[in-house]
Amino acid sequence: VLCQFCSTEVTFEKRDRHEGEECTSRLVPCPWKCGTKLRLADIAQHQDADCPKKSMPCPLDCGKKVFRSLLPRHVQD
Repeated sequence: VLCQFCSTEVTFEKRDRHEGEECTSRLVPCPWKCGTKLRLADIAQHQDADCPKKSMPCPLDCGKKVFRSLLPRHVQD
């Protein structure tokens, strides 16, 4: 049978394990709880570039870490 996420051929007996645990193309919720569902393989890219809930160090070196989504407001204040 084919994996519904990556189309890899797996045995029927291994399909549930592959789709639920092994397949890097399966959809998972963002571990930082931003509400986004994405492919497991894309989590690192999401964290590095997109996730609004990722804590970022203040670029003005104030020592605080702020959510990416709040960073522009933090820098203005």
